Amino acid sequence: MVSKGTKSSGEAFEDTTVYQRIAGGKGLMGGWKDKQVKVSSSETIVLAPSGKDGLLIKDMGYGHTCDAQFDGKDYTITGPTNPDGVTGALTHSGPRSFKVEYKKDGKPFVRETYTVSQDGHTLTVTGSAVAVNEPYTGVFERQ
Repeated sequence: MVSKGTKSSGEAFEDTTVYQRIAGGKGLMGGWKDKQVKVSSSETIVLAPSGKDGLLIKDMGYGHTCDAQFDGKDYTITGPTNPDGVTGALTHSGPRSFKVEYKKDGKPFVRETYTVSQDGHTLTVTGSAVAVNEPYTGVFERQ
């Protein structure tokens, strides 16, 4: 699968994913798992304190923003490519980690845990789409 487009920053992207069949017979129908993913540009995430006990999360490439408190309540995620009805709910999960549950129209679709390394130089994001429970990991370096 090849995805091409333009981020809100104006930067073009072309990402490629190769899938491997894990269930089903011939043809398109069946179960598929990503085997190889190639992204054309790096991802930048900005985390900043917000309010009494909250966090502003910005995906700089796609222009998504979530300004939320760590109270487990749903907060709207905005951005030019974001559909209406998408929210994020934040909860603390440790001294250097927190969880986000992403929902569309109140129904969870992704759960992620963000963990900062002991030295503060890397951010690891682990998560899974709720429907398939196939874990993924992303690692970010502090800039």
